Amino acid sequence: DELHLLAENNATIEVIASRMRYITNQIEKPIRILGLATSVANSKDLAEWIGVNSNNTFNFHPNVRPTKLDVFIQGFDQTQRSVRLLAMGKHIYQGIKQHSQDKPTIIFVSDRKQARIVALDFVTMAGGDNNSRKFLHLPQDDLAPFLKGIQEKSLLHCLEYGVGFLYEGMNESDRETVEKLYESGAIQLVICTYSLCWEVSLTAYTVVVMDTLRYNGRERRYVDYSIPDML
Repeated sequence: DELHLLAENNATIEVIASRMRYITNQIEKPIRILGLATSVANSKDLAEWIGVNSNNTFNFHPNVRPTKLDVFIQGFDQTQRSVRLLAMGKHIYQGIKQHSQDKPTIIFVSDRKQARIVALDFVTMAGGDNNSRKFLHLPQDDLAPFLKGIQEKSLLHCLEYGVGFLYEGMNESDRETVEKLYESGAIQLVICTYSLCWEVSLTAYTVVVMDTLRYNGRERRYVDYSIPDML
């Protein structure tokens, strides 16, 4: 399972599959390998690698999903990144009001700093609509016990208004609290760093990919998200 995570699991799947195919050739007895994956850009290559011919490779169209998937793509012509992200934030906020009113929403951003900034921006924009707690679907008195153990001050502030954020390396207790509040429907909006797209098991009515560039510290420049991550 999870063939889309080949590059994330320290070669475990590669070793197992390759060894099983080697054993099959040595004993000259066929073996059935069933591989499952979410959206991938190279399904034919994966099938060939595990020894599956084209007749037994099944690539399902998005139309067969139990829930219809609508895709909206919006371009922005601002060249300066900070200005472009600010414009995106405002557009996303209006999009949530139009397409995802009171529905669970996840927004993927490039890094932890941006996750905090976007979360705080959404709290501010909700306040500008004279409905600062529009993303909170739980009475404040009922929410208070869950917030007592929050370590990060900015996260605590955002959660009070129904907005949470997740990033790699954050306090484990804080992360569990955010996920629990989101899954229960107490908070409507979660901002995630893009690197968690394969890790989080949260579901959403609306998913937003905010910008498609991340900063690569090794190359000291912004690079595009990989195609599998985008899918």
